[in-house]
Amino acid sequence: MNKEFLIITFLSNSQSASLQRGNVYAKNATYEQKRAFQKDFRMRLRVLESCYMQSVSDEDHFRTIEGFANQLSQAHSTALANGRLRIGTAQKAVNLFLKFLWSIGVVPEPPHCPIDRNVLTKIGISKNWTELDNIEEYKSIIGTIRQKAGQQTPARWEYDLWNKMAEQSGEANAWPAYLDFS
Repeated sequence: MNKEFLIITFLSNSQSASLQRGNVYAKNATYEQKRAFQKDFRMRLRVLESCYMQSVSDEDHFRTIEGFANQLSQAHSTALANGRLRIGTAQKAVNLFLKFLWSIGVVPEPPHCPIDRNVLTKIGISKNWTELDNIEEYKSIIGTIRQKAGQQTPARWEYDLWNKMAEQSGEANAWPAYLDFS
């Protein structure tokens, strides 16, 4: 029961973090269209739990992100701005959900990390992640992260980066040490 509660929370947080800043919806999208999209969005994320029970290659992960964007775009084009869910939004949702699952030991370490403004700034890229809509550009960003991460994997590098930022902002001190999932 606790695991299911956490997974539902992870779905909600992944949806929120990836959709709230990206001007995802068409201006004329109805409430019903948005709700149908959100339900499908969460359902497709949930399927990833079983797909990532074992390690996944970079190429398979690239296909997952691109497929997530394309399938939701095809199914919900009337609800989406320009009829499309962008790669930047898709990667944020997929990578963040997998990061959450990894943090509680449900899946092994994911091949990539959630790319957002903080990550892009740290690797010297000024592009807005919400505007990213090209899988080749995404692959290039992952390559740059791998270079910056050195011996660390992208997932571990971003995890450490996020924790350092939380510590510097004082957020890390709000959690008792026994809740550290590392």
